[in-house]
Amino acid sequence: MEENKEILLPNKRYKKAEEQDLTLQVNLESSESLMRLGDRDIVLDLEKLFNKERQDSIDYKIYGKMKMVFRNMYSGDTPYDYLSENLYLAGDGTNGLNGANRFTGFLPYDEFAFLRRDLRRQINTPVSGTTVGFNSNLSYTGPTGHTTISTMMAPYHNWNLYLSYVYSGDSNYQMTYTLSGCTKTAGNNIITFKSGDGIPFRVSYTVGNFYELTSPIEHGMKQGEYITLSGVTFTGAITGRTYQIDSVGNEFYDSEKYVINLSKSSFKSGITIGTDNKILFTGKRVLDVNNITNTTSSYYVHKHKTLTDSSHYIMDNVGFESPIFENEKKIIFENSAGVNDVLVERNRPESVLFDFKEPFQLTSELKNNLGYTPTEIYVTTIFRNGNGYFNYPPKVGYKFRVGNKNWLHGHRWQKSSFANS
Repeated sequence: MEENKEILLPNKRYKKAEEQDLTLQVNLESSESLMRLGDRDIVLDLEKLFNKERQDSIDYKIYGKMKMVFRNMYSGDTPYDYLSENLYLAGDGTNGLNGANRFTGFLPYDEFAFLRRDLRRQINTPVSGTTVGFNSNLSYTGPTGHTTISTMMAPYHNWNLYLSYVYSGDSNYQMTYTLSGCTKTAGNNIITFKSGDGIPFRVSYTVGNFYELTSPIEHGMKQGEYITLSGVTFTGAITGRTYQIDSVGNEFYDSEKYVINLSKSSFKSGITIGTDNKILFTGKRVLDVNNITNTTSSYYVHKHKTLTDSSHYIMDNVGFESPIFENEKKIIFENSAGVNDVLVERNRPESVLFDFKEPFQLTSELKNNLGYTPTEIYVTTIFRNGNGYFNYPPKVGYKFRVGNKNWLHGHRWQKSSFANS
């Protein structure tokens, strides 16, 4: 029996059905989709929904990448054997043979690294034999004459990372700004001031009709505004004069953030502010020279409060990334212990990833120095100084729970010292 077959057109659902449009229109450029609920049609905008959920969430996952670009300039010698044997010597080691000279060199880079490599770890050495089964020989490798640092402790020994936010400010914090290169003379190349006095400036250049003033930090000032200079008695004038900013920046990139230029014509006849790179003073931004009291900016240092402890993060090397700077290492002929062909390292560029284990929760209880919910959270890096080679703390901070002045007690290398050359 022959079977009757007929091909249906794409606009019919079955043979005798009426024609209808069965085409499904899909717009790939739209973020909207039709969601049916009972007899109602709801237009769901995925972009708006995502933004709403994001704004309503108080949980933030904090992670990032850091690059260590560091020039190791700490050189000297030490009676501590382990450190002396691993110094990056200034020469090849022959200058210290038979105790004729002191072994002087640079600290090993592992004393500054985010991730130390001089680790003490367990290794498995296979053992051959005729017996069927697992034969192994567990042993340890790595330094034995120094502090034992495991792989798990490598990211925490030198540095600690904290989440922190600005909760207050201090206008009376004592500060010092100095220029290098010659004997320090107060007011000339070193100045002591309080944070509320403004930011430090130096006369970096005088040419033609302008004084070029340079600050080590961003000054936040613009052309046409004013600056009040304090902290030095000008030649022929009293301190505390206010001058208009003629322009900002010079020929160098990004210099407008650090350099301001004052016209000499704004100074009265006979008044000068010193020669190039010698006079230091502080400056405050002023908006209206006719209302200096009410338009002068306030200056203070931030006080940070920590939100995490030293163990609340993980750190590891960045995969598949090679820094542009080369490792600075060499093989020395002989170290202070008489060992030949020792590989020493002075600098090593690092790229590391950090990730805080728990999400940060931005709650209404947190208030910044201006009294509202913080808009910025900081990843604060503190030099822990795990081996105690430097005076601690190397920097002064607030509310950082990283130990106390007695934390070095009990370490067998506590009495060792590193003498600066």
